[in-house]
Amino acid sequence: MIPGFEPHHPFDEVRATVEEADTRAVILAPKRLDAAKPIQVVVFATPNGNTIEQTLGSALDKNGDWRLDIQHIAAQSRFVRERMGQPNLCLVVAEAKGLSWPAWRANKPEAGEVANRLLNTWLAMLPGKEKEIILTCHSGGGAFLWAVIEGAPALDKRVRRIAWLDANYSFDADKHTAKLNAWLKGDKRRELSVLAYDDRNITLDGKPVVSPTGGTYRATHRMVEAFGLRDKAETSELWETFAAGQTDFRIHRNPQNQILHTRLVGEMNALIWLFDRRLPLRETRLYRPWIAPPTTAMAWKGLVARDPALPGASEWLRGMRHLVRDEREAATLGRIMAGDVPPFLSTLVPVRLSSGTDAIVVLVQPDVLSVGSNADFVRMPMTPMAAQTVADRTGCLLITDRISDAVHAQADVALNPWPLTLLREATSTFEQHHAIIEEQRARAPLGWLVAGHKKDVVLTNRLLERPGRVGIYGWHYPDGKPIQPVYVGHVDWYVDYSHGIRLVSRRCWINGTEADLGETLRHPEHGKALASDGPLKLTSYAERPTVSP
Repeated sequence: MIPGFEPHHPFDEVRATVEEADTRAVILAPKRLDAAKPIQVVVFATPNGNTIEQTLGSALDKNGDWRLDIQHIAAQSRFVRERMGQPNLCLVVAEAKGLSWPAWRANKPEAGEVANRLLNTWLAMLPGKEKEIILTCHSGGGAFLWAVIEGAPALDKRVRRIAWLDANYSFDADKHTAKLNAWLKGDKRRELSVLAYDDRNITLDGKPVVSPTGGTYRATHRMVEAFGLRDKAETSELWETFAAGQTDFRIHRNPQNQILHTRLVGEMNALIWLFDRRLPLRETRLYRPWIAPPTTAMAWKGLVARDPALPGASEWLRGMRHLVRDEREAATLGRIMAGDVPPFLSTLVPVRLSSGTDAIVVLVQPDVLSVGSNADFVRMPMTPMAAQTVADRTGCLLITDRISDAVHAQADVALNPWPLTLLREATSTFEQHHAIIEEQRARAPLGWLVAGHKKDVVLTNRLLERPGRVGIYGWHYPDGKPIQPVYVGHVDWYVDYSHGIRLVSRRCWINGTEADLGETLRHPEHGKALASDGPLKLTSYAERPTVSP
């Protein structure tokens, strides 16, 4: 883990937040960053009125904020990382106080100096000595780029590419041309790009959107003149292109006179285009499989919030040690249904699986079902019938073997299995095993995705073959190999210390579109990706036969 960063699921990323000088920045980096190789850092300044979260983007929840679904800078950066051979690509998205970079720049006489200092601060958060910077922005975010350019005698030598994505309103030939030309001449690998559209005659509610001298169409043509590209013009049905060597300025001709301001960025994959300008700029979201689920979907619902006045698990367990199995089961289920669950389990973690070219994102509990508080809890094995009761109440399912594999592969904390041999079904052994797990977990924060410490109670078609049984799987070694293959040999009332209940939300996302996990498990193709014996014919323990026909 990079110092100062924390896990960010489900795309093998880590995340950090930096607040300084009336700005906030979020840095997303690959979890497996190779600091021995060059690191590419995309610095993206947010458009006016948009937060970092809206700019990063996510799938839309019911009644969700539409701004989350217009730019998808995070998903585009993941596409570049995974599909375009840039595994060391990092993303910095920065917003100004008041959500306006032009206002931030205007209100700070030292804006240029501060912008360059911020740039150095963000880059210093990332390891590695060799960094390549891509400065880009959308809309009013262009003001940050102009501040960087104006704020130092010469541009930082690490800046490899500068690109305005419908954001170059404030180009001033006298202020900017010479410095940008000097920067380009300093290294033949450097590139200067502009993406804009003909916005001269667009209207909103019957009124012109830009002034007679404003807009990015006119700003881009000023840049064309300043950089001597007028005779390099190429025109197609939709695009007017001015490109030569290290410069590439493109203007959508906008024949239908539409507002294309955000469509240029989100629908036409503008950030992806910067890394391969041979890609056609058309409205097809190449990055759909890399769209994250909405954060609002990650709340585990259905149980009342835990009452802080409840005793911790230690006191509760003292009254449990004399109970027989059925009494312990009833007491455990009663406590959970009453909300006596540590709060860290209430935020689900997205985990990604692949089904052909499709990405399926499921939401799982970060650890197995437990009783108690964050400070004093115990992981409690349960029968599948009791687990199903909790799942039904909370809109969840039990996981499958392939979801279990994905949880282990993407875990933030992968623990070593620790088998015990004596009194396997005793409450005291449940406590003993929990203590061993906690010693291994050490100082890893609660809420991080933990795996390797329990076998999972799973859904499997084999439950149809063996009535009245429980399916168990997992307990992975660090190399990902499970100790326990899918097994249905135990009767369903059997519970021992090694069993864990990890629930998964019924809500899942396929290429950024919400779906029902139960239906997805039964899908002829996606079901195979989610369970080794899929598609599943049952998605609940209530659906299995309990006795032989």
